[in-house]
Amino acid sequence: MKSHTLEQALPQLPDDIYVTGKGGVGKSSVAMRIAEIRGSQLFVMEERGAPRGATVVPAREAVEDAAAIAFNSRRLARLVLRPRAIRRFLAVTPGLAELCRMMKVQREKRRKTTDLPATGHAIDWLAGPEKFLTIVQSGRGREMIIDLLEAWKNPERSGLLVVTTPEALVVSETKALIAALESQSPMAISAVLINKGLRCSEAVESELRTHAGAGSEEAARAVHRIQATKAAEKAFARYPTILMEFDVQIGEVMAA
Repeated sequence: MKSHTLEQALPQLPDDIYVTGKGGVGKSSVAMRIAEIRGSQLFVMEERGAPRGATVVPAREAVEDAAAIAFNSRRLARLVLRPRAIRRFLAVTPGLAELCRMMKVQREKRRKTTDLPATGHAIDWLAGPEKFLTIVQSGRGREMIIDLLEAWKNPERSGLLVVTTPEALVVSETKALIAALESQSPMAISAVLINKGLRCSEAVESELRTHAGAGSEEAARAVHRIQATKAAEKAFARYPTILMEFDVQIGEVMAA
């Protein structure tokens, strides 16, 4: 199946896109590019390295916002959260801050692009709400978790975009990530994006092979990347695939 460009694929993706992937694959750059193309708000979880214009979601603020909604009073929420022992308890409760941050993002009504943490951390963030639902049995807090899960489980509203690169080791690790997401995430995978991949016409590839056979290291690297991209597309054929950096001219491939 032929991969689409990001511009071609975005109209087919849900309004709210959650971007994840192995560290180092360009996940955050992809999230920023998606937000730019769609004119959507970009949410990031870490202030360090956050791109200009992105909305950072601090844990403490998100917890206070959730408490204010649950108590129907920000003043009461601040009083409850003021004691140091309470703040310490909340800080060490696994997944609570992450849940509150995801709920804060979801409450935004505009179209959203969210840069999730990488790999295992993303799985913990996505699996958390259903775990808390077994603990929170009643009240506004439970309703908030249900609202979040309903949005996540609606494939027309929310979806995961998994970013990879065509290197064989990264593809293998991304397949493991996808398997974990399929079994633990309430949100479906909308597409897989192959970053730093290369694709060209058969004529261009043939010319590259000729150059590689004549000793060109640049051409040999380009041919290797083209073949790796084809293998990655095949590995993720069950999903719509998006390819960045493709359909390039011979000069651009030679320089890659």
